[in-house]
Amino acid sequence: MSPRYLLFAPLILAGCMSGPDRYSYQGVQPRPVGGEAMVRGAGPSRAAAFQSWSSQAPAYRLYPGDEVEVRVPSAPELSQTVTVAPDGNVRFPLAGTIPATDRTLGEFESLMAQALSSQLLRPQVQAIPASFGSQRVLVLGEVGQPGLYDLPGPIGALEAVAIAGGFEDTANRSEVGIIRRAPDGGAMLRAVDLKASLRGGEGGDSIPLQRFDIVYVPKSGIADANLFVQQYIRDLLPFNLGFSYAAGSAYN
Repeated sequence: MSPRYLLFAPLILAGCMSGPDRYSYQGVQPRPVGGEAMVRGAGPSRAAAFQSWSSQAPAYRLYPGDEVEVRVPSAPELSQTVTVAPDGNVRFPLAGTIPATDRTLGEFESLMAQALSSQLLRPQVQAIPASFGSQRVLVLGEVGQPGLYDLPGPIGALEAVAIAGGFEDTANRSEVGIIRRAPDGGAMLRAVDLKASLRGGEGGDSIPLQRFDIVYVPKSGIADANLFVQQYIRDLLPFNLGFSYAAGSAYN
């Protein structure tokens, strides 16, 4: 796996948006990996603490390229649709520059109202998503072309692997990891058996990928995915498997 793709990991883990569950394949049942998933390799075992997998949708967060309809009921002439710029900010009349990236809609509304309060009396702001910018997943590990890929629609891990050039001969198809932001901002890991899916001819697993998911195809099972996160994500952040954001080309 090329080191340059590992550099994208903290960026992609910045956030995930949830979408409607329009993807429903039968057959392969994903296996959750939660709590202290042990990492085994040379030397002492280490624990990579993933949260238990949750189907609860995380709060929608804004990212560069997203368009938001901003309504100001007390000053309707200001209402307009704005786009989150590549630097993560939104420019709005009378409010100036508002940091938007990785903010929930409620947080963004509060920041916008606070900025407008210098010009308006007790302004109220409503933010409504209009369109979404980057819809990408990161595919890493034993695939032909690791990297960032646009989601063409509601797909699962198997389709993502196919888009990334397919499995390498060294790939462990039985325990492919999906890493996703948890509702509270931590990290969740789930294993799917794509080998069984291929044998059954179903064409995919039963988890629709979400924005900024990581699909990791290990050589020797899901423990390698734990080691990957331990080495290239957890150790880069000053908190326990949290998510951070740095505006950059990974979102554009």
